[in-house]
Amino acid sequence: MINQTKDDLCPIHTLKSYIILRTKPTYAPRSKSLFIKANGNLATKVWFINSLKSLLPGANVAGHSFRARGTTELVLRGMQLPLIQRIGRWSSDAFFKYIRTHPATVAAILSKAYSD
Repeated sequence: MINQTKDDLCPIHTLKSYIILRTKPTYAPRSKSLFIKANGNLATKVWFINSLKSLLPGANVAGHSFRARGTTELVLRGMQLPLIQRIGRWSSDAFFKYIRTHPATVAAILSKAYSD
């Protein structure tokens, strides 16, 4: 559920640009994985997070940042909580801890809960 933003940080444009680069025969030709570094090594979660931290100094970036933001975004879009739970592969209600309690988020949850 990624939307085009039509700005410098557009995730669709960025992904398209990466795929064009990745499919060039000279870019890590021995690897069949999609997300790799130019040297052919896998782009691991640790590498990705460290790269983000170097690009965004002072930002509190961690692996769970994406789970929290993604969960919160789905709630704000009005997605049903059981579906969010399945998307995140949670077998319990532990996913509630990832929903950020900004007033707009709480309002979206309550509105959805009482409208069904």
